[in-house]
Amino acid sequence: TSNHLLGPKPFPLDRLLAILYSIVDNKVAPTANIFSQITSLVTLQLLTLVGHDDQLDGPKYKCTVSLDFIRAIARTVNFDIIKYLYDFL
Repeated sequence: TSNHLLGPKPFPLDRLLAILYSIVDNKVAPTANIFSQITSLVTLQLLTLVGHDDQLDGPKYKCTVSLDFIRAIARTVNFDIIKYLYDFL
């Protein structure tokens, strides 16, 4: 079964940052600006904070937008999102 048909799964902050670093060519330090952008994504309801109960683990998020929305946004910045999605490799 295709993963994108199963729907979004929760992921930790570390995974979100690892994906960002793999996409961005130049080194980006984990600054307050990046964390502010993540908070903005939650405020805009593009991400949902789904877990932060355990103090040992960091927060977990879930994507709340459709694949079509993501593809449309990626096209506006000339980014081929499909080559980064496991189901389409």
